Amino acid sequence: MFKQSWIHYWHIFVQLLKIQFLYWSQNIMNLFLGIGVSLYTMICWLAFKSDDPFLMISGISVGLVRNALYIHLKTNLDFRSKKWDNQLTLTPLPAWLNNLASVTFNVLSTMFICTFMLVVALIFFDEQRTLLGHSNQGMIWVGFILAWLTSYVIASFIFIYIKSNKLGQMVGLSIYFTTMYFLGLGFPFERIISVKWLNYVLYIHPFRYVMNIVQAGFVDSPNFFYQHDQFDFGYQGMGWLPYLLAVIMIILYWTLYKIRFNYLYAFHRRNKYGEFVVKESSARYISQLRRAKSSEEVKNLHQEHSEMLKNKSPSTKKIVEQVEHESWIEFWFKNRNNSERKE
Repeated sequence: MFKQSWIHYWHIFVQLLKIQFLYWSQNIMNLFLGIGVSLYTMICWLAFKSDDPFLMISGISVGLVRNALYIHLKTNLDFRSKKWDNQLTLTPLPAWLNNLASVTFNVLSTMFICTFMLVVALIFFDEQRTLLGHSNQGMIWVGFILAWLTSYVIASFIFIYIKSNKLGQMVGLSIYFTTMYFLGLGFPFERIISVKWLNYVLYIHPFRYVMNIVQAGFVDSPNFFYQHDQFDFGYQGMGWLPYLLAVIMIILYWTLYKIRFNYLYAFHRRNKYGEFVVKESSARYISQLRRAKSSEEVKNLHQEHSEMLKNKSPSTKKIVEQVEHESWIEFWFKNRNNSERKE
């Protein structure tokens, strides 16, 4: 029984991965922005400065940020706008399985793109192969992991706080382009931080610290001071500070996400919308719905019933208006609650 259930879940998991892949691969903008822009910028710079110690690793890091953040954000926004998330919640599919498939595809696709960019750079630029051989692999991997986590929590933060799909995508793209142009790829990072006011502004950029960890790791500078060019990343030799600040960024955005998440979830638990509707629905209303002969008649009955409930009392009116305003959230948590009851 146990074995059969896990085989069943595995087949569903594979199908969800296929859906994610087809959706991602058929979107030209995903491929263009995810691979084309970062790769093109990196190759153009390396063609003129093939021995630059930061260009290749910055390009790969920007590719990671763009895909880890934008794939998660764009997929959720599109699913919400097209009501695909609503359709998923109406199935017996466990919420954890859908989330696991989403995270797995995000990680695999991001690893593929980063590996592809790395291979292209190493094939055509010998100097980068030499630099890679002297890099601090531990720092690079820690930086990549922190960069992925930062991307994921920021995408979740944008999704839950911004209801407009267009605005959400604009915010996501703004973070991507500022990361690309101001944190080591579009313009050399040493030039950027030489402008004092811009350097101070970039301290609040959520990806500055993870990018610096990867960059410093590539030149094996655990104290974040590159001796060869006498270049200071801006941490006064405190090698632990970027890690601490990177973790704080992750915790900050995750905490803000959970605050909003818990508020929305508590709203539905507090109002118990399902029970509320059942209690307020009269036998006459149900009978009218059963006798309705058209969808237009059903809509009219529902509108009349909603108006009647709104006018019953101020508290009832407030609950109905809140539920109508946040109606899409009900679909979010319906599957979550079903999963919890099953477990």
